[in-house]
Amino acid sequence: MPTSTNRTTSSLALIHGNILIYAFAFWLTQPVLPFLLQELSADKLLFSRFQTFCSFLQLLGGPLAGRICDTFGFSITLGASQAAASLSYALLAASTSVPTLYLSQLPTMFMHAMHAAQSAMTILAPDNMRATAMGRLSLSYGVGLLMVECLIVVLDPQGVGLVMSVSGVVSILANGVLLQLFLSRWSERSVALVASGLIALSFGAYANLELGPSVLQPLMALTVLLSGASAIAYTVLSSQMSKGASKDDRATAIGLSHASRSACGLVAPTLGTMLLHAYGFQALGYFCSAMASCSVVYSARQSPSIGKTKKDD
Repeated sequence: MPTSTNRTTSSLALIHGNILIYAFAFWLTQPVLPFLLQELSADKLLFSRFQTFCSFLQLLGGPLAGRICDTFGFSITLGASQAAASLSYALLAASTSVPTLYLSQLPTMFMHAMHAAQSAMTILAPDNMRATAMGRLSLSYGVGLLMVECLIVVLDPQGVGLVMSVSGVVSILANGVLLQLFLSRWSERSVALVASGLIALSFGAYANLELGPSVLQPLMALTVLLSGASAIAYTVLSSQMSKGASKDDRATAIGLSHASRSACGLVAPTLGTMLLHAYGFQALGYFCSAMASCSVVYSARQSPSIGKTKKDD
């Protein structure tokens, strides 16, 4: 028994270390992409198309990574994800044209380290601690992200880096501290509903912000609320997704969850840009608030049994 416990602890430590490194490397490269695209092409719409291309690759890769994880295990999937990340960054460093920059993103279809780690939690953590275990994964991911954001704060005196850092810190606290506290008192379904409601309220408040020099403080306050609620909702919904699937399909279920986010990434930038240019910032905020409110209403009508763990035969 002690040997099994030590092995589980060692596995968890390695997984969390992998996620921290994965997040740090990924977010360290993201600020570089817009500047590379600007230097390599004068097309102002290229970055939007590039983001759509990346989201499409993630959409394809999510279910594929889930099936690989269910078939060969999370260790193989995590290793393949880190290898794909290394290849992508090497190709990115060697990019000298727009086609080679697109080529550097092809390996990202297999970059699903967080997916593999969440699948590992469905095996290594008991059912009643699954959401908490996934929240701790987000904590490690957030630490890697925060390390990058601290660099951005140093390099960017304009305030954007500060807002991003606040978002990272709040995500860490929400998943590392608040989530476990909330789940000890309320069900996963209740926590997800409240978090979704706070997201809707946050977007509604964003719509009423008066843009100007004095907007930073209310923007920071709303960033705290939105970041915390989003982090908790994402973690709890991922946990419920895995509990709603059979033992042999849990990683695939998580993969479909990741793929759905990528699908939103295909549509959201274009739709958001259209709304912003046609109707302004306020209309965009209200639209996002309405979408979040619809999800709350729909979720509230669902049977609570969805969040319960299925018993395997």
